[in-house]
Amino acid sequence: MAFDSKNIKRDLGKKPAPQYFNPIADDYEVSQGHNGAIFVDTIPANTIPTGQKTNIGTSAVPLGSGQLCRELLIQSDPDNENNILVGNATAQYICLVPGAFFSTKVSNINLIYVRSVAGTGKVNWIAEEVV
Repeated sequence: MAFDSKNIKRDLGKKPAPQYFNPIADDYEVSQGHNGAIFVDTIPANTIPTGQKTNIGTSAVPLGSGQLCRELLIQSDPDNENNILVGNATAQYICLVPGAFFSTKVSNINLIYVRSVAGTGKVNWIAEEVV
């Protein structure tokens, strides 16, 4: 969706609050500040964790171990021969064809489980780290 398809955020008095449009969240987010100044919380490029999980079989396995994050993008590797299923420890219902991706808000990548529908596969991921 686009910024012009969403309502802006309003304060208790129904006046527009300071905000910006976040295309990842597909919504407006209120700008936070201190002492009357708006600030932006940036993440240095060297703290953006990425990874790859290889040799994924037909049994669900955690995507990683102990990486704290805010948001996670998972891609079924374009060279996979089979689809990858994504979910939690008990169920994996999100089906990714080779090259497709899925984004979700999650606090730790070890909460996401992946498995191949047949054979083996791999996934690539990038996370927004908690700083």
